[in-house]
Amino acid sequence: MVNCPKCAFECAAGGLECPRCGVIFSRLDEPAGRETPRVIVTADGWAEAGRFDGAVGKTMITGAILAAVVTVLPFPRFVIGYMGTLLHEFGHAAAAWAFGYPAIPAFNFQHGGGVTSIDDRLWPLMLLWIGGLMWLLWRYRTHRPAWPLLAIPSALYLALALTRVHEIVITFMGHGMVLTIAGVFLYRALSGSAVKVAAERPLYAFLGFFLVLDEMLFAWGLTTSLERRIEYGLELNGIPGDWMRIADRLSMELASATGAYLMLTPVPLALALLFFRYRERIFDSLSRQLRLTVT
Repeated sequence: MVNCPKCAFECAAGGLECPRCGVIFSRLDEPAGRETPRVIVTADGWAEAGRFDGAVGKTMITGAILAAVVTVLPFPRFVIGYMGTLLHEFGHAAAAWAFGYPAIPAFNFQHGGGVTSIDDRLWPLMLLWIGGLMWLLWRYRTHRPAWPLLAIPSALYLALALTRVHEIVITFMGHGMVLTIAGVFLYRALSGSAVKVAAERPLYAFLGFFLVLDEMLFAWGLTTSLERRIEYGLELNGIPGDWMRIADRLSMELASATGAYLMLTPVPLALALLFFRYRERIFDSLSRQLRLTVT
């Protein structure tokens, strides 16, 4: 733990900003009109932001080892695996709501895992999301640098929402949400962002690596084992699993679909590393592009 140079609040080592006063450590003592090297507060004082120092390495290695140990132990893996189940069902529900379908995630204790109840689409809800996108585009209409950041995602969303492709997205986002949260956890372990107690960082690393390993082993089993694919088809009392439905929609073999997903599982770690290394540049670029011009 270290003290904030501005308000003296006790902060977790490696943080980028003070959780009390909100000061960004990299901005302290920055001369007008000239940028100083990006820095963060560490247990040893000041260090360059995004630097992969010994403390970061120890945090990530500790988390990876703990994740590997828990993954090979059946009972701890079963218990912690329910966090992945919760994230999985929340991913289905969040994606369904985003495309206008009311949905409620829940555990399925009868057959194991979880289940998300999705109702018919409510077009007023769908129009609410579209109206929000139109408002953003109108709000930033005079600031051309922001157009690509808003117009491209908006066009992609409309293309998905107005075709049946969004049904594949809703089905995929069970596993997609697990990988997304894994990436967030890994980034927090690397950067110390939103961490108030130093012990949180190896815990975030452990959870992030565990979620990635769990998804990786899941995809590996379905890709390489016929027996596992048969079991997968029987797990929910005959109800097709997510990847069976995705493979059917894409006219692919189940093993091919899960093989493609297997190659995606390391992406959260790669993105967390890149975002950790270039966080300041990314935020600076976004702040310039999204600055609103008032007319």
